[in-house]
Amino acid sequence: TGTTVTPTPTGTTVTPTPTGTTVTPTPTGTTPTAATTVPNYFFGAANYSVTEGSSAPITIFRGGNVSAPSAITFSTGGGSAKSTGSQVDYSSVFLTVNFVAGQTSAQVPVLTANDPLTEPTETVGLFLSGGSVASPSVAILSIIDNTPVPPPSFSYGQSTVSILDNTSGTVTINRTGNTSVSASVDYFILPDPSAPAYSTDYTITNPPGGNSSGGTVSFIPGQTSVSLTINNNLGLMGGNVSFGFGPGANIGTQPGVDITLI
Repeated sequence: TGTTVTPTPTGTTVTPTPTGTTVTPTPTGTTPTAATTVPNYFFGAANYSVTEGSSAPITIFRGGNVSAPSAITFSTGGGSAKSTGSQVDYSSVFLTVNFVAGQTSAQVPVLTANDPLTEPTETVGLFLSGGSVASPSVAILSIIDNTPVPPPSFSYGQSTVSILDNTSGTVTINRTGNTSVSASVDYFILPDPSAPAYSTDYTITNPPGGNSSGGTVSFIPGQTSVSLTINNNLGLMGGNVSFGFGPGANIGTQPGVDITLI
């Protein structure tokens, strides 16, 4: 009788090793570039100047993304210059400045007025609004006066003055024209030959240095008048004296004053 033999497996079961690789996900976001930023606006300078009667070209620059059309608002205001009233210094501006694709700068004129007044330099503020701005977004326009400065002119403030015995009176000398600088003028005193007031009858105590024949008055910048103080001395002879101006003075509407010492 034969015997059935069951063979014993001699192979080894192999577990397959995965051959795939681990994948790291790639971010899908994008880094901002100039093409995705907004435009910004700024003035070409923080300070501009123009002579009155001329047009001031104000330059506005655009940076950032300039690939598409955009706009900014430009306006004027503030400062010492006036755009309203009877005597204006400039024409006010409030407008939208449009930029086409690729445009990086634009100019806006600010018109100034010419007037007959002698004035110091005046200013007006310049502003950008309604968009993203960079420095300088505010600027100053200075309007420079070009009116010829007239020479100073001198005149007396009154035509007659009466001074009682043993009292004082004042005589005013006024200055017009260019009052922004220092100036001086000589005055002289001429007794009336028909009724002379002798030099001992009166004294001039202000400004110092005056005497019976005259003196000099000085003006500091901005000063428009000087007063002379005249004392009628007690108990002496009365009479008339006349005040005028020395040679070379630019004389105004009232060239002299008559003083009666009573």
